[in-house]
Amino acid sequence: MTEELPDSTEELVVEAVRKAAEKTNPALVRVLEVHLKETTGMGLDVAYRDADAFIESVKKLFGEYGARFFELAIIGEIRDTFGIATAADTLRDVVRELKGM
Repeated sequence: MTEELPDSTEELVVEAVRKAAEKTNPALVRVLEVHLKETTGMGLDVAYRDADAFIESVKKLFGEYGARFFELAIIGEIRDTFGIATAADTLRDVVRELKGM
């Protein structure tokens, strides 16, 4: 079942990050927000605005493999929750596709 698309592609990515974090652990959303603010100066929106900086920050929090797993979970949310068809396997590439929509 797909949800209604958010008003903007940025909101879609932020919501996908939030949903992936909540599925991992509901407390993770707040931890992630604080960590991103400390390491990038931004919130969850950094995933859309600078996907590479987002992933690097997440690597500091979870390590290389944990970050990759989380990245794939976010991409899965974009595909499954919002019904966005993409063959991309990195958040950077998915965001590029979304910006081109």
